[in-house]
Amino acid sequence: MTRLNSDPGRPAASLDDLMAIAAAMEAEAVRLYRALADTMDDQGAAEVAAVFRRLVAMEEAHVVEVGAWSRSLIGAPPPSSPAGRDDVWSHVAGPAADEAATCLLTPYQALSIAVRTEERAFAYYSYVAAGSDDAAVCRVAETLAGEELRHAAELRIERRRAWRRQQDGEPVVPLPIPDTLAAFSALAAALEEEASASLGALRLGLEREAGVGDHGDVAILSRLADQTARRAAEYRACGEGSGTDAAAYVAAAAGVLPRQVPPATIIEALRATVRLFERLCDLYGTIAERSRDEAILNAALVGSEQALADLTQVRERLRAAGPDAVNEATVE
Repeated sequence: MTRLNSDPGRPAASLDDLMAIAAAMEAEAVRLYRALADTMDDQGAAEVAAVFRRLVAMEEAHVVEVGAWSRSLIGAPPPSSPAGRDDVWSHVAGPAADEAATCLLTPYQALSIAVRTEERAFAYYSYVAAGSDDAAVCRVAETLAGEELRHAAELRIERRRAWRRQQDGEPVVPLPIPDTLAAFSALAAALEEEASASLGALRLGLEREAGVGDHGDVAILSRLADQTARRAAEYRACGEGSGTDAAAYVAAAAGVLPRQVPPATIIEALRATVRLFERLCDLYGTIAERSRDEAILNAALVGSEQALADLTQVRERLRAAGPDAVNEATVE
């Protein structure tokens, strides 16, 4: 079962809180699915975009339904700021909003984001139902949990269809899917080493081609290069002594990240860094989706979240440079 990103405590102590949380979560789901629909439109995946637009309409209807339900249960619309509602969505969606904007997102992965979100919403409401001493809160939370589980089941059907369509074309990620945690560590070490080398090449390119050496964005590239190098060393240590053929994964990882061309400007270097971390998120995400081993799945999700945190940081630097820098950052 999909887990929540963190322990939400007991954020729904009353029906007022639960109704407010439900309304807020439905509204956030509308925003997430609208972003995924736009991303799929950009990818030319009209059929999957249509699925998300149907989800948007469905979630918008649920916002209205929750409001009506709230009036029948507590005699008023959902409160706008109940105690304990803050950051509830972060326990459910996590970095999904950033993932939704990733240009390399495939239809299968977009639907996987939706499945995970619905499953986490189910887990959240189940958590509330199990932890509440209020019979009414338990009953309503169980009903909400059942709705989220039904949505997840429907999305899984769409995801399987997307998977079959994807397998008819070229493989999205030409990497072996590791079958042990040690093998995953060897592969992750190779990927992080590739990323570190690419970031180092970008930094050196700025110094040689653009003559830029003492600059905040150059410092970011250096820090990210050091960070990925440290992660590579940690992964390598986890795989040592396991008998795994690390050399095979080093060879498999070679060239799967975008090739770096010496940048002429800092903006070009940041755009290249965005593409690098988007691909790294894509690789880890694909391993997580395809693996049947829970330990590998969890490790791949951690790798994906780390890469996504780095990606978000670089995107923020690009946003500071202006909208054109952001809009062109993910065009290969």
